[in-house]
Amino acid sequence: MASDPIVTTGVSGASHADGPVPIRQEIRSLEKNFPDLWTLYVLGLKVFQEADENDLLSYYRISGIHGRPYTPWNDVDGAGTGESGYCTHASILFPTWHRPYLALFEEVLYNIVQKKATEYPESQGRTRYVAAAKDFRMPYWDWAAVLPAGTKVFPTSLSSKTLNLVTPTSGGQPTAVDNPLYSFKFHPVNPTPGDFPEAPLDSWDQTVRWPRNNTTVSQNEKISQAIELLNQDSSSNLREKVFGLLASYTRYGPFSNKQWNQGNPGQYGSLEDVHDTIHVEVGGSGSTRNSTPGHMQMVPYAAFDPAFWLHHTNVDRLFAIWQAINPNSYVTPQEVVQETVTNQVGTLETKTTALTPFWESSNAFWTSDGVRKTGTLGYAYPETQSWKFSTPDQYKANVRATIRKLYGGSSLASILADSTPGNLSNSAKLIVPSKASAQPAASKENVQPAKKSPAELLQPTSSKALKEPASVQQVKGSDQKPLAQAKPQHEEPKAEPKHESNPKHRDLTDLTTNGKYLEWIVNLRVEKHTLGGTFSVHIFLGEFERDDASAWRTTENKVGSFNVLGDGQNTGCDKCKSDRERQLVVTGQVPLTLALAERYLAGDLANLKPESVIPYLQTHLHWRITFSDGSEVPRGEVPSLTVSVISNEVTVPSRHDELPHFADDVTVHPEATTARNGDPRGEGTGLTHVGQT
Repeated sequence: MASDPIVTTGVSGASHADGPVPIRQEIRSLEKNFPDLWTLYVLGLKVFQEADENDLLSYYRISGIHGRPYTPWNDVDGAGTGESGYCTHASILFPTWHRPYLALFEEVLYNIVQKKATEYPESQGRTRYVAAAKDFRMPYWDWAAVLPAGTKVFPTSLSSKTLNLVTPTSGGQPTAVDNPLYSFKFHPVNPTPGDFPEAPLDSWDQTVRWPRNNTTVSQNEKISQAIELLNQDSSSNLREKVFGLLASYTRYGPFSNKQWNQGNPGQYGSLEDVHDTIHVEVGGSGSTRNSTPGHMQMVPYAAFDPAFWLHHTNVDRLFAIWQAINPNSYVTPQEVVQETVTNQVGTLETKTTALTPFWESSNAFWTSDGVRKTGTLGYAYPETQSWKFSTPDQYKANVRATIRKLYGGSSLASILADSTPGNLSNSAKLIVPSKASAQPAASKENVQPAKKSPAELLQPTSSKALKEPASVQQVKGSDQKPLAQAKPQHEEPKAEPKHESNPKHRDLTDLTTNGKYLEWIVNLRVEKHTLGGTFSVHIFLGEFERDDASAWRTTENKVGSFNVLGDGQNTGCDKCKSDRERQLVVTGQVPLTLALAERYLAGDLANLKPESVIPYLQTHLHWRITFSDGSEVPRGEVPSLTVSVISNEVTVPSRHDELPHFADDVTVHPEATTARNGDPRGEGTGLTHVGQT
């Protein structure tokens, strides 16, 4: 190395008034409750983005650590061909590698913010701004938060081209400032020829989200539409995923990344899986077939979008929250399946593997051991202020209670814990919509009953339960067939609607037996690069516009998506080529429980027991695939895709500071994804026997 390396320390030497380190705030809270810090953050980020792109500490070069332009940073090179980034995906290091990466970005931005604060005239609050700047930490965007009515899930501060701020030269009055959160403007694109070799990215002069007609015109409104669907009353699926991860995953390995853990069907979800969803929904598809998606949807380019940093800070926050309640589980050895600049396929990654290219000192890199605690890098989150509690047990209890408060409204277990017969919790009233029924749209042959209002659907009584369907055959290996009692199965069965004549007499608390009930989940696995690009598998519970793929993201019967960040066949990315050659398999989950509870309240489902749920899923569970441009991909063209259904017994918590208890074992239900003739449903993509997990 020609000179001493740039050492990443995080922000050191600053202490918060209420504790040893300042707090990273949610971006909407920062804007509303800390106006001086908000102003300094935006102005500092603007200066950061304007730095010379050849400077190692410029926004351009730091963003480029993640992927493109695939050039060594800080003189850290490896054994690869130079066609990979440093980022770790489908890796045990996924959460820990991004921690010093965020710390480096925060450290550079912090120093800029300090300088910006001194530029205010003394008569216009310099002392106040300088004092505020000492507590600056990078904000996060909580995309799973429960928001006040009328608040968009994608913050307006990211979708507005300008912001009104008091600047050092505006005479104490707000003035319009170009918003650095809206996009990063390259100056120029390709400062070194070949940095961005793919068209049209080689000519786009700024980052873009949901690009219109292959241009740099962003359609930010579509981000809120897409994510709000995942968080809205009809399913709250994204929030349901987050709660499920924090509440049910107690081992670091399965929690951390989406590499297929063969033979463990209860461990298909991961923090990385949830993370991928936001990349896809923020980048968005183009508005025409074969058009290019936004930067966030393409891993090699994602970090140039300012939303990347807010998103990943939230991912780090969820990781820190999980650590708080699982302090004894951490990085365990796992084989490298995706090449990086320095980590080669087939080698082992451990808690002492170097998190390159981030130097802890002039002669040692950071490791996962070194970044285990966020305080080491100079920050905490609102939920992880451990110093406020006398004992570790008190701290963990408070974090559990906070998880319930933040995300428990999208967990049936938490809703039931907060409810009593005849007295539903406020969360229940929020998550159950009036549309509840998943039956096909009205026609001459199939008339839809009138929809019920939330008040009608939620009015509890102690009336008798509906007559239950015939019992289910036991799952006994690969010769399992669907229910003999079910209607004949074909590729897309349509059933007559079966509504209880008086669904308002349903009570959610009747779904439990001795404080227990079954959670239902769709498991998905697929080869990551099977389609040569990013794609999504959409899960529906009921009818949808089968011939209009453009409507699938926003149809009311969609309950969630499994999003896969792949790369093209002609990519320069070595790790993607290696993944494709090795047929790297990744996994994800889509929860069904809340959507099924809706249908129970609507009278479409007797209960959450297999004898009721399996026949319903055989008729109403569907899945479809779209490519990154939004066009449909026939399921038969993705033979590596396997869709299955599992259930897991859950015990409802008895205290506000407890989380639900999930049984160690799950039950796989091949009959839900097997056609009557024994073939896989979904053009061959449905699981037909337990051994396929």
